[in-house]
Amino acid sequence: MNEEPPGPHVLPTTARVVELVQRPGTAAVLVLGEMGAGKSAVLDGAARLLDGAMELLRLHGSPSLAKVPYGVLAPFLGALPPEGAGSRVEVLRAFWRAVEALRRDRRRDLLLVIDDAHELDPASSEVVAELVSARWTKAFVAAPSGAALPRPLMELWLDGGVERVDLAPLSVDQVREFIESALGGRVLASVPRLFWQASEGNPLVLGRLVDEARRAGSLALRGQTWVITGELPHQGVGLVGLARAQLARLTAPEREALSLIVVAEPAPLELIEREYGAETIQRLVATRLVRPPEGPDGVLRLRHPVYGNALLSLIPRTTSLELRQHATEYVAHQTSTAEGLLRATTWALDCGFTMEDATLLAAAQLGLRLYETSLAVRAARAVGDPELRPAADEVLGQVAYSRGEYAEAAALLRPSGGLDGRTHACLTGGLVWIFARTALGHSAGAIRDDVDRLEDGEVREVLGLVLDSLVGDSARVAERLARRQAARAHDARADDLAEIVVQSVRAELLVGAGHPIQALAAVRGRLTRAVEGNIVTPFVQSFATARLLIADLTAGQWDAADADVQRFLIASNAGLVADGAAAETARGLSLLRRGMFRDALAALTPAVDALRGRDPQHVVGLAASTAAYAGVRLGEYDVARGLLIDVENPANPGVSLLRPLVDLFAAAARAGLAGPGALPVAEAGRDLEAVLERMSGRGRLDLEIQGEILWLEAGHRSRLDRLRDVAERIEGAWAASAARMASALIDGSPATLLEAAESLFAAGAVWNSRECFADASRALDRMLRRADAREAWARKTDCDAILGDEGPALAPPEVKRLTRREREVVAFAVSGLSDREIAQRLTVSVRTVEGHLYRAYAKLDVTSREQLTSAVGRTRRSTPSARAIEYTSNGTKYSVSDGVPKYE
Repeated sequence: MNEEPPGPHVLPTTARVVELVQRPGTAAVLVLGEMGAGKSAVLDGAARLLDGAMELLRLHGSPSLAKVPYGVLAPFLGALPPEGAGSRVEVLRAFWRAVEALRRDRRRDLLLVIDDAHELDPASSEVVAELVSARWTKAFVAAPSGAALPRPLMELWLDGGVERVDLAPLSVDQVREFIESALGGRVLASVPRLFWQASEGNPLVLGRLVDEARRAGSLALRGQTWVITGELPHQGVGLVGLARAQLARLTAPEREALSLIVVAEPAPLELIEREYGAETIQRLVATRLVRPPEGPDGVLRLRHPVYGNALLSLIPRTTSLELRQHATEYVAHQTSTAEGLLRATTWALDCGFTMEDATLLAAAQLGLRLYETSLAVRAARAVGDPELRPAADEVLGQVAYSRGEYAEAAALLRPSGGLDGRTHACLTGGLVWIFARTALGHSAGAIRDDVDRLEDGEVREVLGLVLDSLVGDSARVAERLARRQAARAHDARADDLAEIVVQSVRAELLVGAGHPIQALAAVRGRLTRAVEGNIVTPFVQSFATARLLIADLTAGQWDAADADVQRFLIASNAGLVADGAAAETARGLSLLRRGMFRDALAALTPAVDALRGRDPQHVVGLAASTAAYAGVRLGEYDVARGLLIDVENPANPGVSLLRPLVDLFAAAARAGLAGPGALPVAEAGRDLEAVLERMSGRGRLDLEIQGEILWLEAGHRSRLDRLRDVAERIEGAWAASAARMASALIDGSPATLLEAAESLFAAGAVWNSRECFADASRALDRMLRRADAREAWARKTDCDAILGDEGPALAPPEVKRLTRREREVVAFAVSGLSDREIAQRLTVSVRTVEGHLYRAYAKLDVTSREQLTSAVGRTRRSTPSARAIEYTSNGTKYSVSDGVPKYE
């Protein structure tokens, strides 16, 4: 019986199988799926559910008994006399008598549970089919997809009364449920997709991969999140055990044919046919070990690529040599394909055979691109040609950088001296060298001196441009770009690696100048063509994608940002491992800018856990600061304080394009934490305003608009004119929505606010719409138009529901702090007590309570109790009862428990 781990993925199918077999007209349920799809788990689960409702009897097909008449029934035929063994009727009677003797309750229907039914011998299958046809029993029958069932069972299917259930591969969401159930904790969002791609949704393979990765340390717990720290192991005990089980089920010719396919993959169809015949290939395809021939010439590949190296490790060296001799004439064809090159290199390195240095280097570079880092390192180290060593060291340096080994990366990638006495560097290696040194804390001046010592040429020019960009020297960046554009006015080159880097830096400048849509046009097309043409290296692809996403998010193109993440950042295994946390950081920022704070925090906190261990894109500060801000907006103050530690004491102190954004969100988070045990409110506000003023002098409108929005969210209305003016100078939907909202808030009339709110809502700017509805409700209430005010408030509540009911509407502008007695009265009021009930609790007059509420309303800029609840920011974890409620005001947390106010 295959070891198929049960999990949440089998529960819906199990319930369906049980429902089908209990139907009066159902004679049997046939469950089909490839090996490891969960057939046994489904049958076991269904049997457990039916135990007590039906009498269960288990049968299991076996290759060793497939040719033995009545082999699987032998345990039940002990009373059969020898002379009756040749009579099917006598066998049937003896089997039925044995079954009847075993039954506990004859009033219950009998259910045969038959696993691996394709391995039943014909005689046993005739007995089973006859019992089912006569309705003496019902049956669960499991078999691999594509396997030929014995004829009697096939005829049973044709006669009707048999329901079929096909087990599909797991989806990405089901893989996530499977992994989190197995690990007992959350995983980074990129982890399930990586395992889904590797396992192709097969639960058995998935379970082995998860176990192997956990044992190898490539799946590790960081904080409260399970993350991928390295490539998935392909030759662990579990996978090798599965591969061995696959081989054990095959005939000798099938094993040899499969071994040759493994060695020569992608194996030419004509080679395998010539050596082992078409029938052998058909059986391997039918058992779903090998894919059907692909392409015009016909090539054969393993059904599950993850088995490749495991199967390779099981082939004795002498056998693999013999097999290789068969495929000698096809070696050139094999190494011309990506998978063939990796397989051939793995085989040569394992067996100790030599390969040409150029082939080894090509395999190393391909392994780096596909995140086969172990193979990349082995192949790069095996390169002996002195002329190819710099390129091999570049591979080793990039692998070291991806692992967070920055000192080793900087040493390996240090530009080398040539015969002319000048210093030479490759573009990608030079870029990684700069980023490794910034991660090590080397000064920009020291790095610039080393760049200036490089030989004149494009590499030096581009590296200097990138360094100017990293230190935020916009003037020098603009000057370099202008010089380059003038020098290359008639140059036909448009999509080479250097130009992609240059246009990515230009995109930064365009975004800062308020032109994110132009920035997208500068980068996206070139990057798309480079990826499709396979001319871009992983580091340059990540570098360009980061700038592309900044432009997406500044333009407010949220869907485009998601698509660019999928297309350019995490489309490959390399991206899922190296950039999965960066992808979640981009998604978190997108959610934050749309006011979806709870979803943002859910995306960002796992990303921070992952980035603490490895941060090749230098984004941990942005992830931590935005997560801290989301935490503050949700009232998760302890979480926010912990996250700010990563901002104030970063593990990676290097220069970063994103540092100004980090400063903005960190200042806004600290302002939200102001109060008892933290900065005084006024000082926190001054700190945030000081950061805003610094941003104003950077010449980056994208930073200015973000800062002004954070200032508004902090409850300050003093800079609405500035927000509107900055937003009107920036392209895209995000800025347009901010400008429309700011204009309406400045106007303040209900008609303008409502018109803006509806327009913003229709445009998908739900957060901006909500703020306009909230202000419109307050304005209408002050005008005593209570019905209209309630309607506007209801529309504001609709927005809350879309956003996940995240946080209060904008806080009042520059309010004085409530007095202690006012806080007590407000606490009781938002808990649902009437004025008279509050007066009784506090032993004061009703008029006194009304006076405190009147002053609180004025300070909080509200006119009703409904608005009061929003203004004081009741946390979403509280319940609207008088017994237990929490809220915040001016950064201070208060609660009412059993009618008694408490202050924190």
